[in-house]
Amino acid sequence: MNKRTTAKIVLALDLAQASWRDFFAGFLEAVGSDNPLWSVRIIDPQNFTPTRIDELEREGVDGIVIGDISAEAVLAAVRPDTALVSVMLVNNE
Repeated sequence: MNKRTTAKIVLALDLAQASWRDFFAGFLEAVGSDNPLWSVRIIDPQNFTPTRIDELEREGVDGIVIGDISAEAVLAAVRPDTALVSVMLVNNE
């Protein structure tokens, strides 16, 4: 994490899908929606391109949580100074 006190976290989730909305609600419950240590921003996975990832890195993003994104974007998101979490939702029905 950078030397500032608030970590910039980006979630690339498709909130049009109920399962990702449920994940996001659980995420906020786990970290606290009013957590002063994290600044959380959501972007549409379709906009999560290598170019966008470069922009996020220049903005000083500390961590990225990704859902369903392209393989190209996953490879571009792997950076030595940025934490990356890939989430796969499984339907048990």
